[in-house]
Amino acid sequence: MAPVVHGLEKKYAGQIEFVYLDAVDDATTTLRNELDYRSYPSFILLDGQGDEIGRWVGKVQKSDFTVVIDAMLAGG
Repeated sequence: MAPVVHGLEKKYAGQIEFVYLDAVDDATTTLRNELDYRSYPSFILLDGQGDEIGRWVGKVQKSDFTVVIDAMLAGG
């Protein structure tokens, strides 16, 4: 999944901030709980107010991400 995610990070540079959460680091426990993070890998898209726009678990196709991201950026 790393090539897909890093490709998206490059494509949406300056439009979306990508944050990587270390799922095994005890320092991230509070945030994992707030996000209801349950399995690895998980991808959670939040808007500027922190509201969840999309959530994907497991292997995801690039197009599955881009459809939701593009709609969010277009205001939809």
